[in-house]
Amino acid sequence: VKSAMYLYVNGREVGYSEDSKTPAEWDITRYLHEGTNSMKVKVVRWCNGSYLECQDMWRMSGITRDVTLYSVPRDYISNLRIVADLDTADYRTGHLDVLVDLCRELPGGSIEWKVEGGERKAEGRKRIEAGDWFVGFASEVGEVQAWSDSTPVLYDFTVRLFNAAGLETERIVKKIGFRHIDIKNGQLRLNGRPMEIRGVNRHEHSMYGGHYVTPDEMRQDIQMMKEMGINAVRTSHYPDDELWYDLCDSAGLYIWDEANVESHAQGYGEGSLAKKREWLNPILDRVNNMYRRDCNHPSVIVWSLGNECGNGICMEEAYRILKSKDPTRPVVYERAELEANTDIVAVMYPSVEYLSEYARNPKNTRPYIIAEYCHAMGNSMGGLKDYWDTIDKYPQLQGGFLWDWIDQAFQVENGKLKVENETDAADALSTFHFSLSSWWAAGGDFGQLFDIKDDDAFCANGIVAADRTPHPHAAEVEAVYTRGRNCVPDNPNRKSTTWLTDRAKHYKFQKDKHSITLSGNDFSLTLSTDDGSMTSYVYNGRELLARPLRCNFWRPPTENDLADPFGARAWQGLDRLTAKVLSVTTGEAEVQMLLQLSAPDGTRMRVKQIVEADEYGRLQLSYLVSPNGQFRTLPKVGLQFGLDTLFTACTFYGNIFETYPDRREAQRISRWYKSLEELAAPQYVVPQEQGNREAEWVHFKGEGIGLKVIAPDSRMPLNFSVRRY
Repeated sequence: VKSAMYLYVNGREVGYSEDSKTPAEWDITRYLHEGTNSMKVKVVRWCNGSYLECQDMWRMSGITRDVTLYSVPRDYISNLRIVADLDTADYRTGHLDVLVDLCRELPGGSIEWKVEGGERKAEGRKRIEAGDWFVGFASEVGEVQAWSDSTPVLYDFTVRLFNAAGLETERIVKKIGFRHIDIKNGQLRLNGRPMEIRGVNRHEHSMYGGHYVTPDEMRQDIQMMKEMGINAVRTSHYPDDELWYDLCDSAGLYIWDEANVESHAQGYGEGSLAKKREWLNPILDRVNNMYRRDCNHPSVIVWSLGNECGNGICMEEAYRILKSKDPTRPVVYERAELEANTDIVAVMYPSVEYLSEYARNPKNTRPYIIAEYCHAMGNSMGGLKDYWDTIDKYPQLQGGFLWDWIDQAFQVENGKLKVENETDAADALSTFHFSLSSWWAAGGDFGQLFDIKDDDAFCANGIVAADRTPHPHAAEVEAVYTRGRNCVPDNPNRKSTTWLTDRAKHYKFQKDKHSITLSGNDFSLTLSTDDGSMTSYVYNGRELLARPLRCNFWRPPTENDLADPFGARAWQGLDRLTAKVLSVTTGEAEVQMLLQLSAPDGTRMRVKQIVEADEYGRLQLSYLVSPNGQFRTLPKVGLQFGLDTLFTACTFYGNIFETYPDRREAQRISRWYKSLEELAAPQYVVPQEQGNREAEWVHFKGEGIGLKVIAPDSRMPLNFSVRRY
């Protein structure tokens, strides 16, 4: 319950609880009576625990986990701690170490246990002496199949409690997996082999249930992750629903389990709660809640103390205590950076150069697994290959967790928030489509609180959209994480396209004050002598341009461009360039122009433009761009023109996936047919650059009309995009 709760049974207060992501449990026996009983929860929106729940996510209050009422016998098992390990001599022999906590001091009895799975069966019995509160036992169970992401083999572990009279009072069955985790020679290892963490961060989000994610949505997440080659999930930044761990156990996903601790707003300096001893017990309580609930899951390979709290006495003590409770797993804290209270260095958003420097420094003896990298806000995931080229080069670099899995957004339809119940959610997910009456709502779209800033779309940074449709950059994740398993590169033996023949022999020029027209058999083109744009291109009597063809050195910024100080802020004026023709020369079916393009602040560049025509009216366009060092960067170098709405589709030979210079590992090269609506469909919560593709040629088509654009060299494909504006 977020953020805190009071429980009442039959009008009497039972208790109070904080920590909204782990179970709150009470024995309510003495509050019940015969007949009908009532149970009520008072949800508290804000509490002192809210200072430790300052994650970048929607501030939602309510019940976000299942509510369960159950009964136990008078004598019962209150807790189980199961360590299913492997003998490091062969990593095939299973070892079991179990601690059984009893509900009270028992006068006697026994515990019987059994491990079953495949052909493996082992069992044993342990006597309970009078006055025992707990029973521990250890046993070798013989040869087992080790658990991993590729072989998620689980065994049934059954424990039975017998009272002093020999009667069974309780039976518990758990799924367990035998595996061994350690750090050796600067590497995190599983079952004696170095691990490769192809991870992603995951917030719990549903476009229908908010922080409550249905079992179907969880299963869909896991299926999609496995298909993309993702093998690890960081539960950012709190323990997830208990079912998630069961599903990861059986599917083979590693979990970097994170405590519900983040005091982001207090920063990392002297205001950090990690440095204030009065916050030690609340932090320890949350870390212990995670440990007690999740310690028996084989998928949990690492404990994380929390996120973005700064570092100090509280985290140092939490590290020490958790290590003493569980020596079988590494304990990690990202904000410890290179300090002692983390077994793995996990500093987030490092540069590729920083990673290389870390790996080359002999003083760095710990593994480095990036807690967060490649911020997937909007159109993103550039540079992912660069990270993995570096990771593959150094053994101590063992991967990382992309930020993050899903856009935290909601669908608004006809002005109303779309909410489906759990029964309908699975069907709704498979039939969801955007229309003009629906849009994605992000931070601030449902109103604002006085003097409190919202994050706008900063939490819409997923590999998949809120409806769990993969974003275009999901293909890049799959290509890099699976090493191109499903990629289809171009055929190197395929013949390239030839296009321009000899220049037109039957042509004429017509000049006036503001333009020059080159015409030949069945075609004519007109160039403005004021700004150099092509204002008309007529073929077989049909005008092909709806707006002039002109130079373009700007594209819509992505959200990351807007956040980057070297991004969109360095492009100022490139979207408002004015062109002036400095000179015009004509040759054999050819027009050359020297253009000067000026930004509002006075910065300038020059462009030499050459337009040639052949006998069939086909054009070759050549450009030489000279920025003269006056522009910090050019986000795009290209052309832009308008097409009539008669054009409705295109055929192209190239890559079906969206492609950018730093995001082009996902390759599926072929001949494709797409409607212009498909190519221009909105992809993101915030409108931005999208839809760029590489192709050898693209043929825009309409009824009785067509326009084909071809790269002059098939080894250097052109880039194109279509926008419905």
